[in-house]
Amino acid sequence: MKKDYRRHLRKALVRAMLPAVLCLFGALNAQAQNDTNDLITEMFRNMVYVKGGTFTMGGSDASSLPEHEVEVSSFYISKYEVTQDLWEYVMGSDANTSTTKGANLPVDNLCWDEAQKFVSKLAEITGYPLRLPYEAEWEFAARGGVKGANSNVGQTCSGREDYSQDVHDYAWIYTNSERTIHPVGQKKPNQLGLYDMTGNAAEFCYDWYAEYTSDKAVNPHGPSEGTYRVFRGGSYMHNKHQAYTTYRKGDYPDLKSYYVGLRLAMETDEYLVQRKLVVTAVDGTRSEFILNNTAKAKVYGEFLVVKAENMEVEFLLDQVKNVRYENVVDPTGIAPIFSDRLKKEGKDIINLNNLPKDTNLSVYSIDGKLILQQSAVEGKSLSLSLQALEAGVYVVKADNMTFKIVKR
Repeated sequence: MKKDYRRHLRKALVRAMLPAVLCLFGALNAQAQNDTNDLITEMFRNMVYVKGGTFTMGGSDASSLPEHEVEVSSFYISKYEVTQDLWEYVMGSDANTSTTKGANLPVDNLCWDEAQKFVSKLAEITGYPLRLPYEAEWEFAARGGVKGANSNVGQTCSGREDYSQDVHDYAWIYTNSERTIHPVGQKKPNQLGLYDMTGNAAEFCYDWYAEYTSDKAVNPHGPSEGTYRVFRGGSYMHNKHQAYTTYRKGDYPDLKSYYVGLRLAMETDEYLVQRKLVVTAVDGTRSEFILNNTAKAKVYGEFLVVKAENMEVEFLLDQVKNVRYENVVDPTGIAPIFSDRLKKEGKDIINLNNLPKDTNLSVYSIDGKLILQQSAVEGKSLSLSLQALEAGVYVVKADNMTFKIVKR
């Protein structure tokens, strides 16, 4: 009888504390991400800002005619091709079917559908709108952005600035690769600091393959439907002509290509993204909780024991029917702000205005360690310099605002 009483009391307490516990339970996903923070931090650190511009897209081969004027807006693109360690973190080791295994080798032997699934999952994990580059963005970046987009030599190999420079200095192609893929970043970069835009693994773009027209295009994303998905850049199995920055190929989206991988891209807009936990209880009640990084928990039999600050709660697992995670656009959420944007203002400084008295502006490492802090005077602006920060991802909190910055 006493045992039953304790059990009923414990269940009653659990039900009463359900909202608080679920909020903490949702934090487990964010906490788990900290275990691989180095991978994610490095990924963001290697996102390169590409200033938009106008260029002549296309070249002399049949696949890239006619040449035509294209305008692209500014965007971010990864310095390196996606590596197998990042792929396995997102998709699992069993999903890595690359031709040659290695953590720092580009993932390859993919179909477009798999690449798109990876990008979507990574965007969900990080809360950032990561995607495949559009074909026009890819070519603009491969040619060197505004610095080299309209040079003829830039069509032949990403990074070359004159014809005396050896293609092999910039690219792993058929004539120097020994028919195998190589670790990212071993050759010279192009004018934007991007590696392996020519050769190594070919790279999927978002677009459906379609013939060019001579019309000027602004931020083209390809047709709305098609048969083949575009890939670019050639590979370690292609000759130099097939690796030109203008050379185009395509394949069925569900057909694996053993020499094709991918590279990440992202808009420069300050998307406001928040991570939330959506819980459906046994009785059908739906609850939503914003995630944080404060909770730790472990399952013991039928209970989830949650510890956060000075609180410890036993959570009865059978009270929850379904748990899932979502991203939500929210002006009070997490705003990714890249240091390139801050530098465009001339300095690495965060400015906030009209803060309540004694508001703390705090900067934390991604694992929750306090790095910097400053207090505001009521009604006054508060400025915090980021110049002392090392490169990495940080969380900034002030008043009711929380956002992320990526410091390079």
